Amino acid sequence: MKKALRILAIILGIILLIVLGAVVAVQHPKVQGALARKAIERFTKNIDGTITFDEMSIKPFDAIVLRNVVILDNNPLPGSNADTLAKVGFLSAKFSAAGLLHGDAFYLERATLKDGEFNL
Repeated sequence: MKKALRILAIILGIILLIVLGAVVAVQHPKVQGALARKAIERFTKNIDGTITFDEMSIKPFDAIVLRNVVILDNNPLPGSNADTLAKVGFLSAKFSAAGLLHGDAFYLERATLKDGEFNL
């Protein structure tokens, strides 16, 4: 019985270390960059354009914050000079990480935009 409890304690300890390691890893700039590229790839498939940003931070498993976001249209309407669909100084998006991890849809719960300019 003691051996079974010890094995269970070790397994739970390993699981806890993995979860804590994931939370710490998400704060690393390289990991945040990889997650941001994956999210940007998903969005660029839906628009025929390019998305760029200057700065990004992730609140683990909750939200992503982008600064100086620019969305460019790769095929603007003929006669239109508006190749910029949007410029946003600050964008905060609350999301569900489950969709990103399992390859499903990206579930956006709420978005906050500041200093935005849109050409639709």
